[in-house]
Amino acid sequence: MTEKRAGSALIYRGSVKDVLGGGDRDGLIFEYSDRYSVFDWGPMPDEISGKGEALATIADQVFRNVRIPHHSLGLMPGRPRCLSVKKVDVKWPQKNNSGWDYSQYANQPVDCLVPLEVIFRFGVPVGSSLPSRLASNPDYMKSLGFDLPPTIGAEFAEPVIEFSTKLEDSDRYVALDEAMSIAGMTKAEIARLLQMAKGLAIELKIFFASADLKLWDGKFEFAFIKGDAARNFMLVDSVGPDELRLTHDGVQISKEILRQFYTDGPWHAAIGRAKKIAAGKPELDWRSLCANDMQQRPMPLTPEIRKIAENIYPAIANSLARVKGERPPFPAAWDLSQLVARVREEGLA
Repeated sequence: MTEKRAGSALIYRGSVKDVLGGGDRDGLIFEYSDRYSVFDWGPMPDEISGKGEALATIADQVFRNVRIPHHSLGLMPGRPRCLSVKKVDVKWPQKNNSGWDYSQYANQPVDCLVPLEVIFRFGVPVGSSLPSRLASNPDYMKSLGFDLPPTIGAEFAEPVIEFSTKLEDSDRYVALDEAMSIAGMTKAEIARLLQMAKGLAIELKIFFASADLKLWDGKFEFAFIKGDAARNFMLVDSVGPDELRLTHDGVQISKEILRQFYTDGPWHAAIGRAKKIAAGKPELDWRSLCANDMQQRPMPLTPEIRKIAENIYPAIANSLARVKGERPPFPAAWDLSQLVARVREEGLA
């Protein structure tokens, strides 16, 4: 039985947002929830009050201020957690004994999701996986333009772009040639995508800097659309604190705060072990290994950390609104300075 919500059928339930039918112009509705997810686990054991409405607000603020094609049609009146978007198809790869079958992309479809996450990096903040990954793969490191792994705190003159899978059980980084092959892109198309991603990253860095937030890295998702002579790209999904790493006064103001809460605990250690066991074995699910075989699941947030998390998203939305001369949408939320002070008190800075 299909779940109905305010006249809209639930099409897909994600870790942090639901996709509903019934949007404007035969589109879709993104309904942002109070759920959160870290380390690709999926929904965590508790929720963050007010997160959904603040995330929808931030997504709308970003889409209204970027200069490339995007799928947003705006917030829905009377439904503050809902963003109306243009519909694009998702062509899920098929899992088989040798890996993943992406043959659906070989005929260069349009109006569908690019099956990749495009990651951009302006530097190496605390918590970044980049130094250790590059140290273990010198050839890949050189392909990104590094002779040695960058250190924590390093900043780059221009954004470094990486690709990872999007539609597999667990995201994995892929080199440029594999990214092209997976998505069925030509050299001209991937060059266009790289140029678009770099330009958008720089645009967002300037936008967030105007709100006293420093953008370190993040990820984009795109869809293939028809162009004048060849395929073009449209920005899709969301762009906000769950996709970006931001700092204020040197302190992370993003989901990284929640990652730090779980880092070094037994559940986080078990995730690493489970992923190693499941690597290259499509029949194994690392989450099941972690939860069932290793008996490790995430614990709920403490009340103090939950309160901090409840203020991350509205504080960012308020700061972006002030930059544009708009009334702050969440007047009861802490400002960025208050938020930073509380993060430091909890030892998560």
